[in-house]
Amino acid sequence: MRVAALVAFVAGVCVLQWQAELPSPGAIGVAAALAAMGTLAALLVPHAVTAHARAFVLVAAGAAAGFAYAAALSTLRLADELPFDDEG
Repeated sequence: MRVAALVAFVAGVCVLQWQAELPSPGAIGVAAALAAMGTLAALLVPHAVTAHARAFVLVAAGAAAGFAYAAALSTLRLADELPFDDEG
C-alpha cells in the first residue's frame, strides 16, 4: 500500500506538470486539506471500512499531496524575481 501511495504522489506531481497554468493558492490549500483529511481518515478509522477502501483513500490522498506539494513549491519558486532595476 505504501508503494501505491508513493506512485500516486508522483502521479499527482505529473498531473501538475501537464497543467497550462498554476492553480490558485486556494486550490493548493484545498488539495493539501484533502490530502490531510484522507490520510487521517484512513489511519484513524481502520476498522470501519474495508482494506480496499482504505487503500483507495490513501492513494487518492497521495495524489492530492503530490499535486499540492508541487504546486506550492512551483508557486514559491516563481515568486523569486529580480527587481526590474537589477535586470541586465
